[in-house]
Amino acid sequence: MRQLFCMAKFPVKGEVATLHADVVRVWENNTVTLHIHGYPHPITIDVKHLVSVEPKPKDKPKPKAKRGPLIDKPD
Repeated sequence: MRQLFCMAKFPVKGEVATLHADVVRVWENNTVTLHIHGYPHPITIDVKHLVSVEPKPKDKPKPKAKRGPLIDKPD
């Protein structure tokens, strides 16, 4: 199955780009290891270079199965 991605406009030198990455580890020396989507290896950067951090979106809870009656009713 082919996936379609919404592409941003092609960047021009000097512009600022936003990347999506997962936080892998937070270190005591004010650095963070990130896994950038689409790259095989994580990178470690200083926390001061992060502009924003958002919580991971929660998965929707699965609906619980409805139970039948606990006692069989006679016909």
